[in-house]
Amino acid sequence: MSFTLRTLTICGLLGIFCLVLSSANAAPLNFSTKPLYLGTTAEPNILFLIDDSGSMDWESMTKDYSNSGRFTANQPNGVNDASAGSVKHRDGDNNGSANCGFGTNGQDFYGYIYGVEFARNIYGDDSNDCNTADDEEWRFRNSNFNPLYFDPTKTYEPWAGLNKSGIAYNNMPITAALADPYDPASEVINLSQDNSNYTAIGTGRTTADRNGDGQPDGFRYYTWADSNNNGKFDNGEQSEHFIKNESAAMQQNFANWFSYYRSRHLIAKAAYGKVISQGEGVRMGLVTLHNNNAVNKVILSMNSDPNSGNKKALLDALYSFKPGNATPLRAQFLEACKYLDCAANSMFASCPRLETANGGQCQQNFLVMMTDGFYNDTYTSLANEDGDKSSI
Repeated sequence: MSFTLRTLTICGLLGIFCLVLSSANAAPLNFSTKPLYLGTTAEPNILFLIDDSGSMDWESMTKDYSNSGRFTANQPNGVNDASAGSVKHRDGDNNGSANCGFGTNGQDFYGYIYGVEFARNIYGDDSNDCNTADDEEWRFRNSNFNPLYFDPTKTYEPWAGLNKSGIAYNNMPITAALADPYDPASEVINLSQDNSNYTAIGTGRTTADRNGDGQPDGFRYYTWADSNNNGKFDNGEQSEHFIKNESAAMQQNFANWFSYYRSRHLIAKAAYGKVISQGEGVRMGLVTLHNNNAVNKVILSMNSDPNSGNKKALLDALYSFKPGNATPLRAQFLEACKYLDCAANSMFASCPRLETANGGQCQQNFLVMMTDGFYNDTYTSLANEDGDKSSI
């Protein structure tokens, strides 16, 4: 997958919005008896299109656009500044020597993409875990450099709705944080003791005592102060914070971030989950680029309770999608628009438009897309559809 990131928000995701108007024609001389600015009483259709490509599994979102936001250098834009000091590369066996580097054979891409190694990570690893940034690599684990990492100034809340077992999402235990909050059977990790190395499920995580205090380090985060005001991330400007030594409130916030927000797709699920859970008087549906895990849902009316009915089914689909494959944004965007227009498409055979008697003629249709980058698919032009004699 090779695409370029142009704009990165604080949560690292790009939203694209499209208004699709119904193609149904009103009956001749069927004039409205109400001012048009009052709108229609028909519930609007909202279709959420989510990027489920492989990069949505990454836990890095730097400003290195040429490398799709991966961690590749000592500055967030991908530049290595010699005066800023060297990067701490992955020490997979904690023996004091790096086992990895940028572009090593153990990496699926140039640079580091994860902050923790799990069996469920889309991009697997060798014994050195070269896709995962080192526990002591302060830039990756600092929210000023990598906005996806834990930010101690923010409050991270559990998702809305219920998990796979029908249990409401709650604060995540610091000693048993889930790799996937939707699946209570997913791997757990003790963030106050374990480190980022992977071991098989059931055999326990790896620990390390690199600071020599006689206790496992656990996870950490770093804060940064630009002491010389040069705008660069210089070694020595970081402050290290071990989660095991933080307050109970900070530990709780870190555990919630870790399970609910640490990756691109987890943030997307959190954002859409909140919108869907609060939606009333609307009809909603969900599609992804690849329909990984068979999550596509036709547009239906939303009930009030996010823990039952159509809304629960939609949230279940959202929380269970899995990243993988390329990024055919343009092609799937067109297919989604066709679905809203009740034209033949590759997603659904049904038409989301309400019957005329229920306000379907003036029903509003919206397509909301969320992605972490630009397309990398082939696409056939629609030609000069607007008739302005321009190819743009």
